[in-house]
Amino acid sequence: MTAFRWQKASGLSWRRAGWGVLFLILWAAVFYADIIPRPLNLQEGQLAPETIRAPRQVVDRVRTEQLRQEAAAAVPDVFDLDPRATAEAERAVSDAFARVREVAGQPGKPEEKAALLARELGVEDRAAVLAALAADPAQLDVVEAWARDTLVSVMQVGVREENLDAARQQVRQRVDALRQPRDLKNFAAEVAAARVRPNLVFNASDTEARRQLAREQVRPVYVQRGDVVLRKGELVTSAHLVLLRDLGLMQGGGNWLIGAGSLLLALLLGGILLFFLRAFTPAVWQSENLLVLVGLVLSVALVMGHLVRGVSGHLTPVATATVLLAVLVKPEVALISAPILAVGVAAINGLHAEFGITNLFGALVGAYAVGRISQRTDFLRAGFLAGMGQLGAAVALSLVGGLAQDTLAVWQVYLFSFLSGPTAGILAVGLLPFLETAFGVVTPIKLLELSSPNHPLLRRLLVEAPGTYHHSILVANLADAGAEAVGADGLLARVGAYYHDVGKIRRPYFFIENQMGQDNPHEKMSPALSAVVITAHVKDGLELAREYRLPPSVAAFIAEHHGDSLVSYFYSRAAENGAPVEEQGFRHQGPRPQSRETAIVMLADAVEAAVRALPDPTPAAIEGVVRRIIRERLQDRQLDQAPLTLRDLDRVAAAFVRVLSGIYHPRIEYPEGKGEGDEGKGRGDAGTGGDGAPRDGAAGTGGGGAGPGEGGETRTGERGPGERREDTGTE
Repeated sequence: MTAFRWQKASGLSWRRAGWGVLFLILWAAVFYADIIPRPLNLQEGQLAPETIRAPRQVVDRVRTEQLRQEAAAAVPDVFDLDPRATAEAERAVSDAFARVREVAGQPGKPEEKAALLARELGVEDRAAVLAALAADPAQLDVVEAWARDTLVSVMQVGVREENLDAARQQVRQRVDALRQPRDLKNFAAEVAAARVRPNLVFNASDTEARRQLAREQVRPVYVQRGDVVLRKGELVTSAHLVLLRDLGLMQGGGNWLIGAGSLLLALLLGGILLFFLRAFTPAVWQSENLLVLVGLVLSVALVMGHLVRGVSGHLTPVATATVLLAVLVKPEVALISAPILAVGVAAINGLHAEFGITNLFGALVGAYAVGRISQRTDFLRAGFLAGMGQLGAAVALSLVGGLAQDTLAVWQVYLFSFLSGPTAGILAVGLLPFLETAFGVVTPIKLLELSSPNHPLLRRLLVEAPGTYHHSILVANLADAGAEAVGADGLLARVGAYYHDVGKIRRPYFFIENQMGQDNPHEKMSPALSAVVITAHVKDGLELAREYRLPPSVAAFIAEHHGDSLVSYFYSRAAENGAPVEEQGFRHQGPRPQSRETAIVMLADAVEAAVRALPDPTPAAIEGVVRRIIRERLQDRQLDQAPLTLRDLDRVAAAFVRVLSGIYHPRIEYPEGKGEGDEGKGRGDAGTGGDGAPRDGAAGTGGGGAGPGEGGETRTGERGPGERREDTGTE
């Protein structure tokens, strides 16, 4: 086991090292890309002594012409359909049958007449010709009509010389549709097939026009600034020489000292970033997925900065990177990334510090502005603030350094500095969904989208299992309050609670909150089978999560909200006869909660069901139930793997009691028992059924109960109309 863990950790380390080297090389290449190549004297057939990059954008004329020729060659020849050929073929069929009628009416032996017709009509099947001579006029009219129609239908599609045999074979294959004697059908097929002729005429002018249009539609191929024109050791061709001349070169390479400096700068910036991540954000450091995401966002920002350098270094999307990192990863990562990117921008722009300083302020303001984002328009607000921050830095630098004589250039700097902010917000809005999907990161915006009642899975839960849906809403309120009390992610806990019981959609009426007065199917089932049905809703929920593509962090609530706790009600029923019962068969499959949020939802799930079953939910009774359930979960070791302290659990309990006391507050008793607050009469209350009796499914492992109670409460007595059911003991 130790060796396996070492190998696994070693594999992760090697992969991280590989990603690090990849990003390091990319950063160094961006810094190095602005070196001017020194003169070269290259000739066709020579091996390139070093790599040559394009110093500016030009059209690759050779490649463009090659693509245009390929596009023209891909245009097929144009043929026009000649209707005269079809008409002539049709007349030839009619003439053939007219000749048959003529010969049939002449005196002589049938064999001699058949031989004559076979030579004239080109039909080698002598039996078929004899059948045509012996056919009565009506039959001959039928097969003649078939031969003409079949010939016309085949030739109307168009027949070229090279496809002539295939067209004739197609005529023969259609003979089965003719209901006549076999020999007579064969005669008609052979006559029609022999008269099929090419009727497609090559249209040279139209073909050339289409090929010319295809050439014109090919867009010119551009070689971008920094693109590799010729790699070291590559054979120099005439196409390379044409491109190098168009670039104004016969030059390439660069200074190795500058290359070494670029690599060292990339190494220093990457090292600082990794040191910070390891020391201050261990969760990010331990996640290969997040490390790759951070490296990718920073790399894209540097590459885009290199591309916009020709316009203005103030337009580098540094704020885009920090805004995305603040939302997708952590604000701390965005804050350390801002100075790293600022140094990179200064290096890209000829080591001019002003570009790095202005971008630094914009990036920091943008990262701060998305600290509590709740909708996509917040990105635009953050972008506007980032633009204002970068503009302020630009104004400050211009004042400190003394206003330049070129007023237009100064205002241009101000304009580009401000525009970089809104541009960053727009880019962040556009890139966020792709990064969320590609890296499986759940942002607050994604959680808000999942929390919408119009989400297809929540709509199904509402329609197919309304009791479970109501229970999930209450659990979500509890979980949100509990998470906020301990500094956990309240929004994640709320959304996870919405979906934690979606597996009950598969078999809603096996859970008491969805039975609505119907017979309880568990009364006719063995306890072991009932336990299997109840615990299956976790597996069913995970299948639905995959079907509806719920993020892994939300699906974790489905898998962990019961842990491996005991379905104690059915376990107790199974043990009533005194026979030994295997406890493992009555436990959920787990895993136990791995995070604070999933642990809080587990507690909220059990607490909501237990309090709902209280006959008199006073604040004191509610607090007693809440603390008892938390204590039982601790004793059952369900919270061992969740990072919650005893102090956290005390705060969670207080938050639960506060919320539940608000739900089950005292109500005014209306006259004649018709008021909504009259417990035990009329419509009942949140914790009661329509007849005033406590609803089944008290506490324990299940939200809302299952059958006689998913949570596993031990009950005595059966409920009659208007009676209360006593619930004693909650899991």
